[in-house]
Amino acid sequence: YIFIAFLFIAFLLPNYSLAQFNSKKRSHVLVKGTVTDQDTGDPLGVKITIHTINKKKIKTQSNSSTGHYEQLLPAGQVYKFVFTNYEILRKEQTVKVRQSDKFTEEEIDFTVQKLKKGVNLMDVALFERNSSSLTSSGKRKLKQLQKIMRFNRSVKLDLIVNASDSFGDGSPQAQVSELVGKRAAALQNYIKDWKRYIKI
Repeated sequence: YIFIAFLFIAFLLPNYSLAQFNSKKRSHVLVKGTVTDQDTGDPLGVKITIHTINKKKIKTQSNSSTGHYEQLLPAGQVYKFVFTNYEILRKEQTVKVRQSDKFTEEEIDFTVQKLKKGVNLMDVALFERNSSSLTSSGKRKLKQLQKIMRFNRSVKLDLIVNASDSFGDGSPQAQVSELVGKRAAALQNYIKDWKRYIKI
């Protein structure tokens, strides 16, 4: 009986230790800060979606009067913060929350771009030199623009096409106009499925 009892206790001890180890709670960090307009510094109320490494989504928002937000998160992990609102440009930012063995707080402030009439969202070279063919980087930029329009459907954009990369100030106007026309047509064709949001 003693021998059997000893084996039984010895068998239980490793499992007990493992269970005790697994029962320890992961330490957490209270991440908090403010969300402000990158141009004016004014506080903004925006929706915040936090994507975890396990592909879970945590939703919160910042206060419209103070811009303040806070969210309790497991320590030592990487998160993707996504900021959306009808009046801001959608933004993604990756954040590494500090490692900690006990509960702590970490302050992380964010800035986003508030959409205003006449604001220049991007200035990029979309075309090959002396050509109406879109570059690979130009296509990537247009995909970014398409994503912006999906999350800001009330916004109308003007795309201004020029040929400043191919012609100088003294170039014949007819040649400049011809290339600009070809580029505008190529751009319209490329974005034909979503150009209802855009004026070229």
